Amino acid sequence: FDQAAHDMGKNLSGTIQVGCFTPTAAFIVPIILQALQDRKLNISLQVHEADLDELNTMLAQGSIDLALTYNMSPSPSIEFETLIEERPYVLLAKNDPLAQKAAISLSELVDQDMVSLSLPITQQFFLSIFSQLKLRPKIRHQTKSYELARSLVGAGEGYAIMIMRPVTARAYNGNELAYVPILDDVPTAQYGLALINRAIPTKLVEAFAGVCRETLFSQQAAHQYFVRPPKKAESSCRS
Repeated sequence: FDQAAHDMGKNLSGTIQVGCFTPTAAFIVPIILQALQDRKLNISLQVHEADLDELNTMLAQGSIDLALTYNMSPSPSIEFETLIEERPYVLLAKNDPLAQKAAISLSELVDQDMVSLSLPITQQFFLSIFSQLKLRPKIRHQTKSYELARSLVGAGEGYAIMIMRPVTARAYNGNELAYVPILDDVPTAQYGLALINRAIPTKLVEAFAGVCRETLFSQQAAHQYFVRPPKKAESSCRS
């Protein structure tokens, strides 16, 4: 199917309205644009950055053709296809004593201040990671900005729980950060394509979806943006 979509895309041209979860757009959109360019596909993207609630609404209203997003709020009207499945991690200032650990248990964090990314649905997902272990984090700051959260952590204002990470380990102000795996067996986050399940994709959308599958799933082109636990910790979590 992916090869057929690729071949079909060579003879297509047009613009696709693509929704993208805001904190992930800077990571994912350039990868997809490069993939379209490498394949010499004449497909243009009009990217709409939004939170998860807004993406669901835009899909339902038909203002976007599909979305690249997390599957954190399943809706019966939306068909989701997982392309990436990864674990969240702990973001810490580099000089935090916990930053030297190979992996961190959430019980080690509950007495520390937390910087929470307070986007709709996203915050509930991160808080549920604690609640399933009967823990309650101590939230000091809440922000909708991914980069402000990173800068606050870098300034020593607390830790944050996140999923994707830049390849660099510095905040805007130059402070060093650390990306530490979570030791506990926590839920993974599924990232991929979301479409209205009653909609019939156009050939242009099918070709674009094929590129996303090939790039993000088959080639794992975004693998450097995730934090994986040490092998010993990973084995312990599975057991």
